[in-house]
Amino acid sequence: MIDLQCCSRFEDLNRRLHIVQFWEEVAKDGRFVRTIEIVAGVLAMFGSTFDCEQLFSLMKGIKTKNRSRLTDHRLNNLLRIASNKSIKVDLKAIVEKKPCQKSKQS
Repeated sequence: MIDLQCCSRFEDLNRRLHIVQFWEEVAKDGRFVRTIEIVAGVLAMFGSTFDCEQLFSLMKGIKTKNRSRLTDHRLNNLLRIASNKSIKVDLKAIVEKKPCQKSKQS
């Protein structure tokens, strides 16, 4: 990283280019392979915060004060179900298949 900081060519590129373009230029140089691997991992973490924020909102809705004792495993499963947009639930079909429960009257 120190060698990279001391290189005047990259200092100039850093001022002129977008961060992704800058690191693409550094990667083309070939001297900083390990640094590029680390930077790529860090940049990938912050690609989109929308999904992360959306998942936290779902978790807040699932884990209310009345359901605060959920295990991590159960919460993980509930979040997977809640965040999967391809699952379509046909409540009408589920209700029709469910037998009615009759109350006992004395």
